Amino acid sequence: MTKSVIARLEAVRDEIDAIITHIGGDRRGTGAVITVNGTVDEPDPQTELLSENEAVDLLGVSRTWLFQQRQAGRLAFVSLGKKNIRYRRADLLAMLDDITVTTASAATKPSTQEEPT
Repeated sequence: MTKSVIARLEAVRDEIDAIITHIGGDRRGTGAVITVNGTVDEPDPQTELLSENEAVDLLGVSRTWLFQQRQAGRLAFVSLGKKNIRYRRADLLAMLDDITVTTASAATKPSTQEEPT
């Protein structure tokens, strides 16, 4: 390749990185689609399906933890076959909301430890 082609490819890469950063993502994939006219189409979280690996990355958990939540009925999933499981982004985010503990709610939970007398 000539130096001018390499320079142009590097410039295009920098432009793509700037766009991805602007929409809040990274190179691994944001789920957003940049159309031909330059607009950004965000996926609908109600219908966007994520693979098990994408769900693990989104939540920052292990595959085992994800499996346990699914088996316990705490996490909705879509079965596209025995080994082809998908998760709706909206379901994952809703589960995070359900298990999020705020300081105020933690303070109102009864203590399991007895106070010294």
